[in-house]
Amino acid sequence: LLATAQEPDPDDRTISFLVGEALREDPRVWDSNIDISTDDGIVKLTGSVVSLMQKQYAGLVSRKIHGVRSVLNQISVVTLPRPDADIVADVGTRIHHNTTGLVRGLKVSVDAGHVKVQGEVVSFGLSAEAELAASSVPGVKSVTNEITIQPVSVRSDAQIAAEIEGSFHRDVYLTGYSIQVKVAGGTVSLDGTVGNAYLKQRAENLVWNTSNVAGVVN
Repeated sequence: LLATAQEPDPDDRTISFLVGEALREDPRVWDSNIDISTDDGIVKLTGSVVSLMQKQYAGLVSRKIHGVRSVLNQISVVTLPRPDADIVADVGTRIHHNTTGLVRGLKVSVDAGHVKVQGEVVSFGLSAEAELAASSVPGVKSVTNEITIQPVSVRSDAQIAAEIEGSFHRDVYLTGYSIQVKVAGGTVSLDGTVGNAYLKQRAENLVWNTSNVAGVVN
């Protein structure tokens, strides 16, 4: 996919302002201490947050702003120390709740706040959801995601393509854009044009959320 703006890009100063407004308005990020600078459409985020999830969402929210070409997320995560055993218990509970128990053989280990999660799921989307759930737990400094993707059945390329095309059609952000989907051996190729970098990434994320996808060429 090509990311092509529908209107002229704002200047760097305006982009920094718009990113700051978006971060302040997002309840997942707003109570953070983030500094923003922009150079030729490339946004750099620095400062500190109290959870790994805040850092991740700060990057995602920034990429939604028109004119942003890429984001350098250099935010530090400053957490209060917690016993590893408490983090293990909270991460397991949070993942079980957020993925409705669909991580098979879930195993969580923690070393000084650094979390490793293992298990099996049927799609990349569930793996990403488990990782995000772990990152939201207080005291987590980093997450190593070793969850493997184990599709439950064989699917044809045509079935995969049809599901992806349906996802694009239902998505309020992507409907109306002409995105061509081709699938060969489980690898999905996307071609076409969308309005900005966020929509390009959103389309790719929807593909990865589809079961039996082996790879994406965007």
